[in-house]
Parts: sequence; structure tokens; C-alpha cells
Amino acid sequence: MIDAYTEGIHKMPPEKLTQEERNQACFDYVDTVNSNIDLFLKDKSKKLEINLESIKKDFEAFWSFIGAEGDLNAALAEFDKKHNSSSKRTLNLPYRLKLLFKREVKHWKMALKN
Repeated sequence: MIDAYTEGIHKMPPEKLTQEERNQACFDYVDTVNSNIDLFLKDKSKKLEINLESIKKDFEAFWSFIGAEGDLNAALAEFDKKHNSSSKRTLNLPYRLKLLFKREVKHWKMALKN
């Protein structure tokens, strides 16, 4: 997300960022997303705050708030499952090289236009 944010919004290639600039981009991204959410919710009367730190408790409140039906315990058990675990990822070198090539071609085209 940060690579897309820095390149798409700030027009800064992520490869050229220092670690400090990358950290700052992360803080900026979080501030931007939170500001957009706050703006969207400012005039909404039916809203509920949910925190990841207390997701199971907050999800139960959400379940009740929307009048959900079904197996609440099964729904809560889903929070204990790991999804998209980085340990399961494999390096798909041909795919990564293709993306790198496409990205470089895009940069060359933009540079030639300017």
C-alpha cells in the first residue's frame, strides 16, 4: 500500500525513499485514511467504533447493533484463524520480474513525455 501511495499520490518512486521518508509516508498514509474516514462518518447517526485490540468484544457489539443472525461463536472463531500468512508466501520470481519490467517501462514513457 505504501509503495502505491508514495508513487500514486506523492509521485515519489518508493525505491528512492530513505527509511525515514518511508516511515513518514506510512504516518501520512494513516493520517490521510483516518481523516477520510472521519469526514465520511461526521454526519452519520448510526456508527460504531471497532478496535483491533478488542476485536472479539467489539464484533459482538457490532453483531448485536446490526441484529445479525447465525452462529456468533463460529463467527468469532474466524478471528483466531490466520489468513494470508507471510510464511505461506512463495517468491514468484517470473511474476516479480514482469512487474518490475512493466513498472520501468511506465517510468520511461512518463520521462519521455516530460
